[in-house]
Amino acid sequence: MPDDLAFFFDDKFTFCDARSGGHILVYLIPGENADTTAGKRLLNWVWYVHASEAELPELLTDKDCRHHHSSLPQGGATEAPVAALRDRAQREIHPRMAQLVSSTPDPFIQTIIDIVAPRTVFGRACLLGDGLSSSGHTRRELPQKRRAIPCFSRKLSPKRKEESHRRSRPSSWRK
Repeated sequence: MPDDLAFFFDDKFTFCDARSGGHILVYLIPGENADTTAGKRLLNWVWYVHASEAELPELLTDKDCRHHHSSLPQGGATEAPVAALRDRAQREIHPRMAQLVSSTPDPFIQTIIDIVAPRTVFGRACLLGDGLSSSGHTRRELPQKRRAIPCFSRKLSPKRKEESHRRSRPSSWRK
């Protein structure tokens, strides 16, 4: 990767909307042996691109003509989808991000399925914000959801309902 391109993304979590929808994220990750020293870290990018059900068989068939269920390992993608992705990058995302996509020799493909809650109100509970969808797959959102779900579950548990209700009141309100 050219030095000027690495410098452009250094110590940043970069986000860009694509012109036809989706978005791309670029961020540093630890390098070999979890090395976080400047110059040893790796640059990771994730581009969320919509693909129809009809497109998935071609996208998920590797160089050896084996079909995969939800992802292809690095280096497994055939040339046609990789070339299409690079071409799309030139038209749809920031030029530096397009340069990064083009300079990645063997990108991998991973399907991500967003699930939206069919209802937002459940008795006395209401889903708001990130709780409305399971699309929290960016580096920042997933740990937040992982911490929130057990807490939310405990608060809604019928056997602990009265106990958590008592704890949430100031002591002067208790009988």
